[in-house]
Formats: sequence, C-alpha cells, structure tokens
Amino acid sequence: MGHLLAIDLGTGSCRAVVFATDGRQLAIGQREWSHAALPGFPGSQVFDTEHNWRLICDCIREALAAGGAQGGVGQPVAGMGPAMDMHGGSRAGLSIVHVARGCHMWSNGKGMAAVVNLTMPHNGRLAIDNRDLDGHRLIQTKGPKVAIARPALKMSQSTVLVFRKPGLYRFKTVSFELPGMPEIKTQGPDHALFLIVRVK
Repeated sequence: MGHLLAIDLGTGSCRAVVFATDGRQLAIGQREWSHAALPGFPGSQVFDTEHNWRLICDCIREALAAGGAQGGVGQPVAGMGPAMDMHGGSRAGLSIVHVARGCHMWSNGKGMAAVVNLTMPHNGRLAIDNRDLDGHRLIQTKGPKVAIARPALKMSQSTVLVFRKPGLYRFKTVSFELPGMPEIKTQGPDHALFLIVRVK
C-alpha cells in the first residue's frame, strides 16, 4: 500500500499527516513553534529556518513511523505536497502547471497543490488542461468508471471528465517526457499528482 504525506506550516505550529491512498488518515506528527520579533520592529516575526526545519523533520519522522510508512523500499511514500479543497458547481476546471525546475502542481487559478479534494454534484463536468512542460497521463484508480477521452495530455492539451454517478472517484497523474524537451524531475518519486472527487 502506498502512502501520501501532507505537510502544513502554520503560524503557531507545523504538522505532517500520513494518508493511505484511499484517503484514510493514518497518523499525524505536530510541533509548536514561535517566532521572535525582528529587533526594532515590534509585532514582527522572524522565521528561524534552521530550528524550524528540524521541527518539520521531527513531524515527518513521527508521522511516517506512526502511520507505518517509513519511506523505505518496501513502503514508499507515493506523493508529498500540499493539499487543496475545492467545492465545484456543475462545472469546474483544473490545470497541471509547471512551478519550477523539479516541480509541477494542480492549479485552479486561485491556488496550487499536489493533492486536490473536489466535491461536485452528479453529472458535474471537470475540465483538465496541461500547462506543464511534460506530458501527463491521467489514470483512474477508484470509483465508478469514468470515460477519459484523452488520458495522455501533451502540453496545451485538455480533456473533460463527466461524473454521471454519485460516489468517490480517485485519479493520479503520471508524467512522461515529451520529444525534444529536456528531462525535468517532477514532484513525487513516481511523478504523480492526486485528485479525489466526491460526487453527491
């Protein structure tokens, strides 16, 4: 079984949460932190990168150990990155975007994430377009069967998913290099982004 690791950095604490690929939360690691004021600037906050990075690593180790996902060869972490919740009407849109060398994300025009949780009504339509430099293959991993007219999206291509039945749908993307493009390492060891759609 693969695992997903989400990391949340807040004002007063950081946390790492391990999920099973079916969406169940398995474990959490959390540490509180505080930020000293910049001398001469009351009310300001300075992020202590070195100290806080150690706290983040502690959260990750704690969550992986408690969730049974050590990140080793036998129990890989399938993906890591921020998650985004979306509540769509009968139509919604997502793009796969190139963020920086070594990273791509989902984008809805307002935010970006490696994992998207989307809620839609039945018969809802989700348009997905690829704005990344790599190609991306969309694979359904769970839920009532959805016809994917164009599962392999090259740069600037799009597809539309129609959710005819209520239920829980899961998808992942796997990137592939396009001819003539330099190799670009993408987020996650298997180059995957994750999409969870709850249809009412």
